[in-house]
Amino acid sequence: MYETYRMLGHEHEADLEREARKRALARGSAKNGSKWPMLVLAVVALVVFALGATSATASASNAPVVIPFEKHWVSPGHYVGTACDGASLDMQMSNSYETGDAQHFTATFVLTGLPGGHSFTAVVQGIFNNSTGGTVLNGTVTDGWLAGAQIHEEGQFVGVTATGGPIFNGTLQIMGSS
Repeated sequence: MYETYRMLGHEHEADLEREARKRALARGSAKNGSKWPMLVLAVVALVVFALGATSATASASNAPVVIPFEKHWVSPGHYVGTACDGASLDMQMSNSYETGDAQHFTATFVLTGLPGGHSFTAVVQGIFNNSTGGTVLNGTVTDGWLAGAQIHEEGQFVGVTATGGPIFNGTLQIMGSS
C-alpha cells in the first residue's frame, strides 16, 4: 500500500513537472518565440485606423457647408447683409408673385469675403410665408466657390430696420459633393 502511494506521488510529481514545462514553454514562446499574435494585432489596428480616417474624410467632404447670415431690405427686391465672419451678402429678387399668404420669387445671392477668400453666386427659388415669417429657397451655386453644388436657404423674419425694412436671420447650406 505504501508502495502504491509512493507510485501515485511520483506520478503526481511527474504531472506537476510536465505542467511546469508546458508553462515554461508557453512563457518562453511569448517572450522569445512567435511574434505572430502581436504582428496580427498591429496589422488589424492599422487597418481599422486607416478605414476610420478614410470614412472621416469622406464624411467631412460630403457634409454641407453652413453659412449663417443676417440680411435687411434696402430697396424693393434688394437685400444686403453679412454672413459668417464678416462676409458680404447681396440678394436681388426677381419674378415675384403672391398666392394667398405666400410670396414666390427667384433670388440671386452673391457672397464675397467668406473665410478662405471664397466667393460665390447662387440662384435660388422659393417662398416667403407671410403667416410664419419664414423663407425657404433652393437652387444651385452658379459661379465661384463650389459651382454646381446645390444650395438651400432657410430664413426667419426677426424685425425691421430704422427705415421700416424687414430683417431676416438664417442659414445657407451648400451641399457637399457626393
